[in-house]
Amino acid sequence: LLYTYFFKSSFKLNWHFRDYPHAKGIYKVIWILLSKFKNNRVKFIGNSYSVSKNIEQLVTSKYKTYPLYNPLGQKNEPSVFNGKTLGIVSMFAPWKGIHQALLGVKLYESELKELGITSVHIYGDEIYQTIGNHNSYKQSLLQLKSTLDISMVDFKGIKNSQEIYKEIDILIHPSVGPEPFGRVILEAFHAKIPVISTGI
Repeated sequence: LLYTYFFKSSFKLNWHFRDYPHAKGIYKVIWILLSKFKNNRVKFIGNSYSVSKNIEQLVTSKYKTYPLYNPLGQKNEPSVFNGKTLGIVSMFAPWKGIHQALLGVKLYESELKELGITSVHIYGDEIYQTIGNHNSYKQSLLQLKSTLDISMVDFKGIKNSQEIYKEIDILIHPSVGPEPFGRVILEAFHAKIPVISTGI
């Protein structure tokens, strides 16, 4: 970026964002610098409309952004719907709201059983370690399940999508923070699995 800015070289910058861009600290300097470039030399590619809109706010809509949705890959075989198993498919992070889902299952356990729900499968794991609020989230979830004594919840670990969507009847997507791209929702649609999601 610095070389391009100071020496006016001829190459163009294409920048693909899989998540919301950082805008604090040293990153703030980068966005200020980018605002000085001619808009025909920089192209931003967001992983979704939401990410693209976030980029446009940072550069005051000077640049055109291009939303790009990841392909789903191999088609999943539709499951036989029997309404008995709820599924949560997620990396383990507090903003994914898995702890809220556990509290909800405990609060409405008898109502869920009356509806014929016999189990809640949670797929995923701590896919990376940080020193922030991700740290020990998995352990806190296991502790919460034990404390609440929720027998119908099972942690299933990491499985591929072909396996997951054959084992669940409804996908629960309980995120409590904005999603750059809720990929599992489209995967569930692709497998003809109904989805219940928070409105973010």
